[in-house]
Amino acid sequence: MKLAMAKIWWWLENVWWPRGGVWLEVEPLLQIHDSLLFELPDDREVVEEVDEIVVMELSSAYTLRVPMGAKGGRALTWGDLK
Repeated sequence: MKLAMAKIWWWLENVWWPRGGVWLEVEPLLQIHDSLLFELPDDREVVEEVDEIVVMELSSAYTLRVPMGAKGGRALTWGDLK
């Protein structure tokens, strides 16, 4: 999890924000066990791109003998997340 979080942060700092993303437009907020919570703008394109990067990094951070997958999810409030 920590490796994936480091790679996601690297992506935000070196690809997202310099490319024109507003500094606080994508904000990593919280890790709860095996989940990461981000605050994103209400922009479908931004949400899909960040979701794709997070899932990719979580799925490929470390190779295990038993494959581990990851999936993204979206909700307007924390209470709506499942």
